[in-house]
Amino acid sequence: MWSVVHRPILGIKHVRMMDPWYSGRMPADEMTLAKALGENGYTTGHSGKWHIAIDHHAFPQPMDVGFDWTRSDRGARTAMKDRLSGFATTAEDDPYQLDEHGFPFHQTNEDALTFLKEHKQDPFFPLLCHLAGSFADSYTIGSVVEKVRRANRHGP
Repeated sequence: MWSVVHRPILGIKHVRMMDPWYSGRMPADEMTLAKALGENGYTTGHSGKWHIAIDHHAFPQPMDVGFDWTRSDRGARTAMKDRLSGFATTAEDDPYQLDEHGFPFHQTNEDALTFLKEHKQDPFFPLLCHLAGSFADSYTIGSVVEKVRRANRHGP
């Protein structure tokens, strides 16, 4: 349950896992890091995964809990069904095409960079939440995933 993990980062209160009832979301009126920073002159931005609600699109969303700016676009990754194959290549028609340094385009990173560029003149706080913490994203470089697979097969 990601909201239980992310909520202490954003909110002042800590969620107790043993409560007899858990609503699946952070109350919108709870004091959050974004609200506190906003009250002190910071522009706050969120990019990427949002798991403070029961699902990605439910209430509350980042702006409901104090963020001034938010983007949660998964880009080309949305269409991927199998996240353990079909990795990024150098092919011209590959939506995850590797750049000259061997890295695929990453919408979440690009959104975070947009926030930084738009607000570099202000005191700011960016919250960048990658999906990779939950699973191997389809845009991942295949050689990295294979290295992890080998390490897990053979132990440390």
